[in-house]
Amino acid sequence: MVASARLAVLAALSLACVSPTTAQVSEHQRIGVERKTDWELGFELGGAMTGDAYAAVDYLSVDGYASVEALLARTWTASLYAPVSSRLAVGDGVRRAAAAGLGDLELSAGWTGRRADSRLSAALRVTAPTGEWNGYAATVGVLTPGSGRWSVGAALSAAMLLDPVALGASFAYDVGLPRAERFTTTWRPGDMSLSLSATEVLNDRVGYTVKAAQSASLPELGGGEPSLGSFAYAARASIELWYSDGDAQARFGVSTSLTDPDSPALLYAALSYTLRSERDDA
Repeated sequence: MVASARLAVLAALSLACVSPTTAQVSEHQRIGVERKTDWELGFELGGAMTGDAYAAVDYLSVDGYASVEALLARTWTASLYAPVSSRLAVGDGVRRAAAAGLGDLELSAGWTGRRADSRLSAALRVTAPTGEWNGYAATVGVLTPGSGRWSVGAALSAAMLLDPVALGASFAYDVGLPRAERFTTTWRPGDMSLSLSATEVLNDRVGYTVKAAQSASLPELGGGEPSLGSFAYAARASIELWYSDGDAQARFGVSTSLTDPDSPALLYAALSYTLRSERDDA
């Protein structure tokens, strides 16, 4: 049972890396006995919480999401990711104590294949500017859950089982399409991320994952000139515990910044459930 559960980690790691949650705090990890199915349909709800401050105001930020992911013929994947951001402000002179809004919806489609104890996956994705965006508001600490632009990207991932652990790696690259602003039009030439993870299945229900991830954004271009202040780099480390019961799973984790040690830790949790076609255990 444990050995077959470890094999299932391969599918989870690879599909996690190419799912829309690559740029977020969550990973889809369907842990369980790997079976032959015609299709799978997974649903997940999750959220992350952290605190920060701007001027004399303290903030509690909660970012949630809902996602749907489909696997067809154990080869083709498709997913929809819908983020939601909220913020609670506490401090003198606060005019709006709480705010919430829908973020940018993301769609992806891809391919996954397995060879022995290794799995490769690839996906293309597009993000729609469904979330509210205001360039000035973002500079003064007001919640702006959207980006104001369309973006397109690709993701690659690989996973390998080295009993008793499964190792995973992923890389993603996104380009932000032109966005009209007050005086010019801007676009983002590249937002990229790289992550490495290790997962151990302790038994057929419980396991844990440790992960190191880094991301970088090339300077935004406007009027043919780069905005040097828009370059960004970040690295984070995280650990999560998960509990799986049949087709349901719960995950709890903590993530901390490696590039800004003074920033508060981020706590996150997720619940998922997977529907599967008739299983063929032969």
